[in-house]
Amino acid sequence: MPTATRARKRSITPLSNAGADTVEAAISAGDPPAALLAALAWWREQRAPEVADLIDVLSTKVYAKGAMLQASWTALGCTKDSRVVVSLLAGLPFVQKSFTSRAAELLVGFPEDPRIAGRAGDLVMDPTDAASAHLPLHRKLVAYAARIGDTRQLAVFDARLRKRKPDASTFWVELYKAVAAAVETLRGVAPVRIDRKRVARLTAKAEALAQARIYLGDFGVAADPRPPGAAPARITSAPPPDEVVPVLAGSPLERALAHLVAGRVAPAIAAMVERWRDLRAPALADVIDRASRMLPSFDRPLSDPGDPAWYELYQREPDAAMPQLLLNLHSETIKQAELRIDALAKLPDDPRIALRLAQLTAGLLVSLEPSPYWISLFSLLARHADPRLVAPLAAHVAWVNPAKQAQKYLGDYLASTKPPVVSKVDAALIAKLDAAVAKLEPAHAAEAKLLDAIAADFEDDAPRLVYADWLQERAHPRGELLALAIKAKRSAAEAKRLKELERLPNIYGAFGEGVTRFDKPERGLFDVVAVPRNARVLQWRALASAPLARVVRTLMIDEPALPAREIEEMLPWLPNLTEIECSSGYGVPDGFILKGWKRSGQTFTRA
Repeated sequence: MPTATRARKRSITPLSNAGADTVEAAISAGDPPAALLAALAWWREQRAPEVADLIDVLSTKVYAKGAMLQASWTALGCTKDSRVVVSLLAGLPFVQKSFTSRAAELLVGFPEDPRIAGRAGDLVMDPTDAASAHLPLHRKLVAYAARIGDTRQLAVFDARLRKRKPDASTFWVELYKAVAAAVETLRGVAPVRIDRKRVARLTAKAEALAQARIYLGDFGVAADPRPPGAAPARITSAPPPDEVVPVLAGSPLERALAHLVAGRVAPAIAAMVERWRDLRAPALADVIDRASRMLPSFDRPLSDPGDPAWYELYQREPDAAMPQLLLNLHSETIKQAELRIDALAKLPDDPRIALRLAQLTAGLLVSLEPSPYWISLFSLLARHADPRLVAPLAAHVAWVNPAKQAQKYLGDYLASTKPPVVSKVDAALIAKLDAAVAKLEPAHAAEAKLLDAIAADFEDDAPRLVYADWLQERAHPRGELLALAIKAKRSAAEAKRLKELERLPNIYGAFGEGVTRFDKPERGLFDVVAVPRNARVLQWRALASAPLARVVRTLMIDEPALPAREIEEMLPWLPNLTEIECSSGYGVPDGFILKGWKRSGQTFTRA
């Protein structure tokens, strides 16, 4: 029977409250997975767009690791259990290109599910890759959306057809044909009667639910077993009941200020970033950077540098975990970093992303030869259009090796981006936000005090042990590294573990990723740092933001003509610095002067 006929018959069938009653009972019991399954069953009976929207909300309340490996994806796809669709859709952007056709077959084999149709709409407007290998995925999901009668996608598909094809490739020609056929089918689907007020009430209740975790081990995926004795539970990223973030009224900056006054840093940052997307004010971006240093995710390496750990953070809480995501963009391979940048491109603009990408343009971690990595990086950086980065980027776009790529993707951004006009109201609120962050910073200064104690007596192990204990209490792998590095005698197992930790990407924060270079740490820390000659002000900022900068006592600069102003900007972040040595064989220019420092040949000491 044609889809339109089925839909028309549903529209004249007397309404039943049975589906709504089942959903409401599951929500009242605080069971998101059961509520999700009940809502899906209700939607299959009614096909109402409002119920599909309720399903989307309930789906956010069910957490499962994204299935990014082909074996895991296949195992879950074969279950046909609607609960695992959360995991499959989260991992879909990261499956291998050669597997996408099989992934599409598995998805369209699931019981009718508007979330899968919703992904079709996403892909139609923003294809994963306009390559012929991806065409079966896009085409099959579009046909699926039409077959199950998800009328929410009609507006999306219509919008795609109103746009011109980007090119005449087979991908776009065939995709437009599939979308046109889907539009014709969906236009024949009759409206469905539904108690919209009751659905709205259920949706509001669903939004108040805490998340529940699904362990993929329950569905045959060995990589995510249920811990012994663990029951389905709320995931840790959901705030405990006594820490629920209140819904505040007012503009984004007013909400941010209220959150900061109450000591809620993460929601304050989210509100500031929301306003930054409209304003692009450099002063606001700087406040966001400072506030982000107070987040628990700041300066944290990943205990496992592989993709699962990074993408789990990305899927669960990208806003609060942004400092950790950005620090760990580079862990193992260039291709891995490229894919992670592409993943960030799917998130809304964030000045922290822009700053991190700008810091990477110096090429301290990646060859400066033209490559797809640089295209991804430059494209996303240009999209953010952060005015505060224009001057420093323009200074080294001229000399970076992939200059043609840089000019192609950054040229318009650098030439046309101007500082925004900030209203008096916004300027006053930004100033208040800056003051509120400054007021909170002392409460987050415990690490700085511990590092200052180490710098005061670098040869004494006692302050290091205190710092190591402090880190280990917070599950930071650097704590274990320090504890092992201090030991005069180590067992074979301890020596092996120490080497593993020293090789862990980003274990030293910004110091471990190429912003500086060094030989060997001294008992787990560095008091001498050498800045490479191609580092510029953006890399200096990265170095300065690392907590371990407070331990540095000697700074070696391998650049004869580095502006004194850039070094002076760095000095407040290096409070225990006592010596600056310009190590270049070319010598220090005669006019090179640092305020408050005495010069002797190529060495500067504090006056």
